[in-house]
Amino acid sequence: MSSNQNSDFLKSLVPATEKPETYRYIPGHPLTYRFNGSSGALIAYFLGNEYEITKKGFSFVPLGYRFFKAIDLFGKKRKDGGFVPWVEFFFANKGGNIGSVLFHGFSVESLKNLSADLSYQESDFPEYVLNVEPDSFQISTPEGIKRVFKAVFSVGERITEDWEPPAGLYRADSCKPGQIMDKTYNFPDVKEIDEFSEAPEIEETEEKQE
Repeated sequence: MSSNQNSDFLKSLVPATEKPETYRYIPGHPLTYRFNGSSGALIAYFLGNEYEITKKGFSFVPLGYRFFKAIDLFGKKRKDGGFVPWVEFFFANKGGNIGSVLFHGFSVESLKNLSADLSYQESDFPEYVLNVEPDSFQISTPEGIKRVFKAVFSVGERITEDWEPPAGLYRADSCKPGQIMDKTYNFPDVKEIDEFSEAPEIEETEEKQE
């Protein structure tokens, strides 16, 4: 890939704030993005590679979301075994591809407060451009004081046109049995997602010898 092609490719991974002409989405398999709590960067994953999109904050139009709790998701769990709060957003990037990004822990409190404020105005996240800014703070760890980042959210420009996203957006590998769903938008009924189903119990029996 030439430098120009690589530059165009990286630009296509940037979350979109203007409606793409078309969408590309494989049900259950959106492009994966991650907010890196160690650096404050937005990371995109593609073909086994990581691409740092930005460390300066980013904006997107929420096309679907879910607030939920999980005991153990991608290795994030509490020492007391309790539930960790999560928010998962679905959005389009500038290339028209549907992507997803997860936030957990401290970042969720900012979103809950913003969601409550919007509810009093009888509005919701998909009606706005959502801005995300990394905010650094310090935590105490067994290894000493560590600098980490949480995401702070604010609403930007109001959306004046219907983005008409694909219906029922979800990411299969983030859907696990035992999760507690809270608030959702353009997310399938959990009964329609196989990954939420508990694996059937297999009764062990001894073989009888004739």
